Amino acid sequence: MDERETKSEIELMRHACGVDSKNSYYRNFYAAALGSLEIAVWDAMVEKGWAILRRKPGPQFPYYLYFVTAKGKDQLPVRRSSDAQQ
Repeated sequence: MDERETKSEIELMRHACGVDSKNSYYRNFYAAALGSLEIAVWDAMVEKGWAILRRKPGPQFPYYLYFVTAKGKDQLPVRRSSDAQQ
């Protein structure tokens, strides 16, 4: 398994974590629509342990819901919001 991050993975994790201009996190989720190209990237990150799939699409919420793990956040060169307060 390739543990190196790709540009797409970094961009999706930054978006999921809500990385802002101060390079800190303010959320942690990503909703991928059925049939979107991002699903394959997120599934690869799940295999690497960088993300988890929390919810599959259903009739009332037709999205895959992913969260970035601590291991995934370690791939991002940003501060966690708790670090920014120190």
